[in-house]
Amino acid sequence: MNEYIKILLSLSVSGALLLLLILGLKPLYKNRFSKRWQYYIWILVALRFLLPFTPDTTIVGSLFEQFDTAAITNEIPAGPHVPVPVGTGNSKAEPRQTNRAMTAAAMREPFHKYICLVFIWPALALVLFVRKVTVYQGFIQYIKAGNIEVSDIKILNLLSDCEEKLNIKTRVELSYNSLIASPVMIGFFRPGIVLPVRKLNDKELSFIFAHELVHYKQRDMFYKWLIQIVMCVHWFNPFVYLLEKEVNKSCELSCDEKVISLLDNNARREYGDTLISFLKSDNLCKSSLASVTLSEGAEQLKERLGAIMNFKKKDKSNIIFTSVLTLFLVVSAIIIGVHTTGPGAANAHAAPLSNTQSDIEGKPSLTLDVSSCAVNVLPAADDKISAEYNSSIYDVKIDESDDSRTVSVSCKTSTNTNEETIKLYIPDIDYGEVSLSADSAHLTCDFIKSGNIAGNFNMASVFLTLPEGFHGSLNVVANSGYFQLVSKDDYKNTTTAITDDGDWGELYAPENFTESNGNYTFTNGTGNNVINVTRKGSGVMGIYTSDYADIFNMEALDGFSPSGWGYLGSDFGSDTWQGTPW
Repeated sequence: MNEYIKILLSLSVSGALLLLLILGLKPLYKNRFSKRWQYYIWILVALRFLLPFTPDTTIVGSLFEQFDTAAITNEIPAGPHVPVPVGTGNSKAEPRQTNRAMTAAAMREPFHKYICLVFIWPALALVLFVRKVTVYQGFIQYIKAGNIEVSDIKILNLLSDCEEKLNIKTRVELSYNSLIASPVMIGFFRPGIVLPVRKLNDKELSFIFAHELVHYKQRDMFYKWLIQIVMCVHWFNPFVYLLEKEVNKSCELSCDEKVISLLDNNARREYGDTLISFLKSDNLCKSSLASVTLSEGAEQLKERLGAIMNFKKKDKSNIIFTSVLTLFLVVSAIIIGVHTTGPGAANAHAAPLSNTQSDIEGKPSLTLDVSSCAVNVLPAADDKISAEYNSSIYDVKIDESDDSRTVSVSCKTSTNTNEETIKLYIPDIDYGEVSLSADSAHLTCDFIKSGNIAGNFNMASVFLTLPEGFHGSLNVVANSGYFQLVSKDDYKNTTTAITDDGDWGELYAPENFTESNGNYTFTNGTGNNVINVTRKGSGVMGIYTSDYADIFNMEALDGFSPSGWGYLGSDFGSDTWQGTPW
């Protein structure tokens, strides 16, 4: 599954789990903890829905890692700086792709499988967000169109007194509006309180100003929009709508608690009466998203009035319990975790590859491109690349520097009918990035002991042996040909994934490889070395242990000709394999 989709799904699952945990604990804290705490604890859930930060081992991360393990062989990682051939099997090789093109090609198949999720999910999220912004802007314009600025000095002084008590330095605009029936506050950075056109006494005005200014001081508008972003990203998840409901309810309870904390019993009763008075008339424009209001609805009024009348200041023991539960929920959010593409979450392939990347620094790269000819790669006696070949038939280009070695071997004629094998000698040293490509060709190699090897073989026969003590990674795509891989140390310390995506042909793998739906996986020792091999098109692929190493001895294959294919095929259990390398 595409990593983008897996991360979003894991965020959705982890956020829902944390939400259910907090709701499950609600009977324990509802009447004991402050409403302010009960309001802000939902930020933890919102962040869990949005932020993919997680330790290496988590509940959700482990869950998605199991999906990774099951589907690991459906993904073809591409190492950086590795050129990739895109030949179609013609005698003339086509231009090679860059690493970016190889990555795009490797990702194309998962995108086809999950095209609905990959494109429809973010498209709907964007549409929902744009719609919410449009609704908000329309609401603001609707309200401002009917606003009449308050000029009564007495009312403005009441507002100023409330601002001073709450230590609010920002100037808050005040206006009347005949289109509303309940006070509202609008604006993020330039707040404004809008009053309905009705007679209000000084106490009612004081309660209204205190309530709306507390909303502003708590930055409730920003909080509500954070929840709206969560809803847009996880629009398909029913739990995000439950989260919005809990936040809206807790927002009003928290605001009430702050206002009544400075009031006596009689004043609290009068504050409750003020809430009831504004609930009696229907508001002509309700939008919990676009504004914060004095009264959110009848279903919340009973709980708000009960909280007002039962208000008690919390003692020290309650503060301790609050701190303990907060710490527990934070740890729970971390343990629940999410799926990530980092080394902790994808140790089946990403982590080992990351380890090998650090081993290639300062080591020269090697690029070998073979087209329409047979090449036997052998260790050079010195630090120079050389070749033995018929220059009238073959073209060998060698480019050497301190940090890179590049060899291109091709046939000058359009049709190669000879049986000559080119001997190519390369230095037997530790390499970093290694690219091996063969297009309509034959290639044998058995001594490259290090590096991140990318093999791309199209209509080719390739015999590749990993020597004992090999350290690095191997990513191979064999398309419509004959590929044989041998590990002389029996894949020690490797995480190996073999994918059979071919439409015709056979794949042979050792008994200790686990098979599932045509995919083979094997992990041994530290697993630091990564091997990913994919068979495509038609042909035969064999993955063998050291028991078969003698058959792949390159010196024994000196002078190897296409007629020898029948011998090799019968030894590997493929009696019917016959043919020529191109």
